[in-house]
Amino acid sequence: MLGKGVMSREEVLVEKAMESCAFRTVMSGVTVKMILQDMKGRMLSNAKSFAILGAMFASGGIVGGVIELRAGPWAGLWGATGFAAFSTLHLLLDYYFRIDLSVTVPSPHPVKSWPMLDQS
Repeated sequence: MLGKGVMSREEVLVEKAMESCAFRTVMSGVTVKMILQDMKGRMLSNAKSFAILGAMFASGGIVGGVIELRAGPWAGLWGATGFAAFSTLHLLLDYYFRIDLSVTVPSPHPVKSWPMLDQS
């Protein structure tokens, strides 16, 4: 027989207490609190990393030059040029995708609904 065997009165009380809804609610609250604290730490770390990365892209030419300067002045010039070009491209794409093309360029073909999706 592989059952629990005979349990003492204290063991039965502890088991019943641990299986109660109140105990499980408290334990899940503790677990959620621990998870949220961990998430907070990770979110702050990621926010700092993205802030540093954003600052690097904002000053593209300077950062590229400094990073590659260890390899010599010619590499520093190419690094500065590459980072500046990438930062400029990023700004142009950001500007382009913020333009509302539906206002400036009307569509020659109106969008029609699919017959199989029309439930009326």
